[in-house]
Amino acid sequence: MQHINFMIRNRLIDQLRKNKRQENNERASSQQLMNKLDETDYYGCMEDANSMMVAEDSPVYNYIQGRTESFSNNQKKWLRFYIGEGMSIKEIAEQEGVSDDAVKSWGRQARKRLREGPW
Repeated sequence: MQHINFMIRNRLIDQLRKNKRQENNERASSQQLMNKLDETDYYGCMEDANSMMVAEDSPVYNYIQGRTESFSNNQKKWLRFYIGEGMSIKEIAEQEGVSDDAVKSWGRQARKRLREGPW
């Protein structure tokens, strides 16, 4: 009888440990996702840029269009292709004949200028 109690006790302890590990793993995964979303460089977690597409008749599109006169041609390309048309970084880089890092740089500069803005 003592042996059965010992086995049940150990199995319960194992199950509790397993549940705790699973909770910790889920918490760590959700924390990693939140950290990625909080980063200023969104390229790492958004390979599919379609989630960032903006309709041309939306207020966001009009807001951005009215503030890009002073942008460089490359920054305008990034806005048009990445935001407007939903192309990926790789697609833009291949189309323009530049590296992925160059396109990412255009995006960083464009976002910075949109945040700062002269308005």
